[in-house]
Amino acid sequence: MRTTTLLLALALGAPVAAQTAGTWKGTGTHGAVAAGGQGAVDAGLSTLKAGGNAIDAAVATILALSVTDSNSFCFGGEAPILVYDAKRGVVEVLVGLGAAPGLATREHFTKRGGIPRQGIEPAAIPGAFDACITALDRYGTKTFAQVAEPMLALLERGDKDWHSDLAKTVRRLINAEKEARGDRKRGLRLVADYFYRGPIAREIDEWSKANGGLIRYADLARHRTPIEDPVTIDYRGHTVCKGGVWTQGPFLLQTLQLLEPFDLKSAGHNRAETIHLAVEAMKLAFADRDVYYADPYFADVPLKELLSPKYADGRRALIDAQHASLVQRPGDPRHSTTLLEKFDPRIGVGGPAKDTTTCVVADDQGNVVAATPSGFTGALAGKTGVWLGS
Repeated sequence: MRTTTLLLALALGAPVAAQTAGTWKGTGTHGAVAAGGQGAVDAGLSTLKAGGNAIDAAVATILALSVTDSNSFCFGGEAPILVYDAKRGVVEVLVGLGAAPGLATREHFTKRGGIPRQGIEPAAIPGAFDACITALDRYGTKTFAQVAEPMLALLERGDKDWHSDLAKTVRRLINAEKEARGDRKRGLRLVADYFYRGPIAREIDEWSKANGGLIRYADLARHRTPIEDPVTIDYRGHTVCKGGVWTQGPFLLQTLQLLEPFDLKSAGHNRAETIHLAVEAMKLAFADRDVYYADPYFADVPLKELLSPKYADGRRALIDAQHASLVQRPGDPRHSTTLLEKFDPRIGVGGPAKDTTTCVVADDQGNVVAATPSGFTGALAGKTGVWLGS
């Protein structure tokens, strides 16, 4: 996923990144933050400077992104989060997605003539917020009040109608945390309960019922954030980690396997040949994504076969070094064949696209967080100030 803006800052006394002879360089001693809006980058940096680790800073950044990048990520949206825990030496994936509500059945949308592309009916359960709380609980050191402070400051300076309402909601969540009387982990549980199983959930339920939405209190109350192992491949001596097929992440792993034999270094960075090979490999991986990726709780996705080196060898032969492909060309990983038979391809078209934002944070302890906050085209949940994704 791409972003329209990317800002990089280095923490604690580091010089601003400078460009020399076409190469960006920067040094730092306490961490780095890369994200969308400047206010979100500042939120992460201030958290690092206050003694927080990468996870604390990432949560502060993600919360702030719901203000600075609200056209690409909303507070009630989603955020797949990958965490490298340096102390344990492991990468874990927080499934920061919300399920469809129980009333969002196939039968319901068939009567409607299909699932709307935006609005209140396709709104999903907010997943990003619980993922943030889970990350703080599992890896962090700060309280919710501490990481929410930069976001609250942005909301209080904001000029959109929903800013003041969301600020009130955040303050209510902070007040709920205070009931823990200094027990950080209990405080985080109280924050999650207040949102998903307490007053905020009741208000979203009432608003949804009154406005034709499908989300109910029980949907919110059931929500939890699963934690998974990443999907991985080895690429030229590196282990590359992505989320599962509930994201589009594995497409990158397929792309890297397709590119493995090419001498990209000799072709040159940002040269036409290099870009062409990368784009053609991505097209093949994206075609497989469109056909096979799905909710793994409901679909049998042939991920092992999709990531098979043998399958990549066959698909790689479709890359023409001299011509760009214009037709979608999925393969058949279950039968290890290069092209899927009886497939009606779509012709590739260009044009503007609305996309997500990003959050990547590293600290001086070796912890690293990579998250893709997303969510838009949903609906504003009344006076809670919470925008829902779809």
